Amino acid sequence: MRVIVYERHHHWVPFIMTLPTGIAQADDRLIDERLAQSDFVLLTLTGNRGNWPYDHQLRERRQATLAWCESHLEDIRTFTVEGETMKLFVRR
Repeated sequence: MRVIVYERHHHWVPFIMTLPTGIAQADDRLIDERLAQSDFVLLTLTGNRGNWPYDHQLRERRQATLAWCESHLEDIRTFTVEGETMKLFVRR
């Protein structure tokens, strides 16, 4: 999934994707740092898609990441895409 935004004043808004860092597992501190630097976080709450080591790592961290997002970011919306429940957070 990739986030693409066309702003209401008819300008494309560029995003720098900070997570995932690749297909290998990343240091948990790096993931935490990248979360803290993020303006938006799109968190998948259900499902087990993705078979790369990084995918497994994020699934294991799912509840901790959700708790971090709920305490540091604003919850914008919960929605479903292809049967998976996702939550969008934005920096306050």
